[in-house]
Amino acid sequence: MRILVTQIIDPVGIERLQAAGFTVDVWPESTQMPREVLLERAVGCTGLLSMLTDRVDGPIMDAGPLRVVANHAVGCDNIDLEAAQARGVVVTNTPGVLTDATADLTMALILSLARRLSEAESFLRDGRFRGWRPTLLRGMDLRGATLGIVGLGRIGSAVADRARAFGMQIVHSSRTSGLSMPALLERSDVVSLHCPLTPQTHHLIDRDALKSMKRSALLINTS
Repeated sequence: MRILVTQIIDPVGIERLQAAGFTVDVWPESTQMPREVLLERAVGCTGLLSMLTDRVDGPIMDAGPLRVVANHAVGCDNIDLEAAQARGVVVTNTPGVLTDATADLTMALILSLARRLSEAESFLRDGRFRGWRPTLLRGMDLRGATLGIVGLGRIGSAVADRARAFGMQIVHSSRTSGLSMPALLERSDVVSLHCPLTPQTHHLIDRDALKSMKRSALLINTS
C-alpha cells in the first residue's frame, strides 16, 4: 500500500510509515504541491498525509482511490468531509498537538509587541541608537495589564496560564461564558484571538471592533 505525503515532514514520521510496511511517496519540494501534481501522484495511493494548505475533495479521493486522509494539522477545513463520508474515506487530524507551541508563540508575540522588540532591533540595526534615554522605546508593563482572550479553549487556557505568571489580569469571551465581546474589547490592554474560523467569527475584528479598543491596546491573532 502506498502513502502520498504532500510536504516534507519530520523523518521520524516517514520511518514509522515505512516500518508499518507502507511505500511512502514524499513531495520533495519546499513549495506546496500543485493540484494537478497532487491528482497525478494520488493515483494508486491508499492514504494521503495532507497539509492544511492542500484542498482534498472528491476528485482527489477518487484518484487513489483513497481509504484514509490523515491531515497534518489540528483542523480539517481543507478537507471535504461530506465527500469523504460519502466515499467511506476515514479522515484524521492531530488535535492538541500544537496547544503548547501556539500558547508559547502567543506569549512571544505579546512580549515582542509590549516590549517593542522588533522595533528596537530595527532601530539598532539602522544605526539610530545614540545611547540610553529614559523614554527610549518604553513599552507596556504586563504586570497588572488586562489580557482579553477570545475563545477559552485548549490554547486560550494555556495562554491564560502563561499570562498569569507575568501578573496579567485575565478576562475572556466565548460562546458560553465570560464577557460580551464589546465589553472585552473595551476593557483589555491586550486582545488575543483563539477562536476557530466559522461564519460567526469571520471578520470578528472589524472596523467597529478596532474603534472600540483602547488606542494603546495590542491585538494578537494566532487563530
